Amino acid sequence: MPPGEPAFLVDDQKEVVCRECHDELQPICPYCRSQFARRPKARTKCRACGNYVHVNNTQRLFDSTILTVDQAAEYRAVRNILYLGIPLQTYLDRKDALRTRNGLEPKPAEVIAALQPEISERQAECEVARAIRRLAEFGVTIRDFEQERTLLGRRLGRDPSAVEVKYALWDQLIAQTGGSESMYGYLATDQYMDGRDSLAARRAQTTLQLQKKQEAHVEFVRILAASNCCDACRAQSDVVLTIKEALARMPVPCEACTFGISQTEPYACCRCMYISVPRPRHPASK
Repeated sequence: MPPGEPAFLVDDQKEVVCRECHDELQPICPYCRSQFARRPKARTKCRACGNYVHVNNTQRLFDSTILTVDQAAEYRAVRNILYLGIPLQTYLDRKDALRTRNGLEPKPAEVIAALQPEISERQAECEVARAIRRLAEFGVTIRDFEQERTLLGRRLGRDPSAVEVKYALWDQLIAQTGGSESMYGYLATDQYMDGRDSLAARRAQTTLQLQKKQEAHVEFVRILAASNCCDACRAQSDVVLTIKEALARMPVPCEACTFGISQTEPYACCRCMYISVPRPRHPASK
């Protein structure tokens, strides 16, 4: 039995079991305390009292895995703050404090309202972590983010958003290093997810890829489009070009691509790529 797991006695025996085993051996209705014929596997109506019970094997808010409707709703509310990294014990301690102070059982919304300072702090931390998730691959830290937010705020005369700070850091990183294939790839992903035009970043990434092929003495490349690409990308799929032609014309990424455009992502996400091919007998391009 894992440390901290609630322990139960089965019947009048001295055998101590975990809550899952207890609920399997003695599945009790949390409303009327009558015993089910077998442990419920999902939402089930108790034949004795007519109430519906919910089953959740992963929650640690309550001792039993068989819950009342209110208990299931409370866990759903608590689960949202657990995702932010706030410990379950913090919720339970705040709930006990409210119960002691008011003499009444507090509602989940009241406990969560009392935890709002901690929630706001964790939300801010998560926002920063999401902003630098890809930048962290290149050594950018939360400290770097906070320093840039301060500097950018002074230049703008206001508090910058996390997205503004993120792209200021991207600009700095590329300016300092000259950019790399992976940097431009991550930047393009960030731009697409933020609803920004990623064509320039993808084009810079593709240029570096072609230059590497050129340094490896590759002479010809073929455009390879995804199987579910748009019409514009399909029209240029399988076209063979010399490296010089590809660098001069830059058909990849496809400027007319429409794949991935939606209300939240107004710009396309071209997935065309180049593959090296041997010298064709009759190289031609469309």
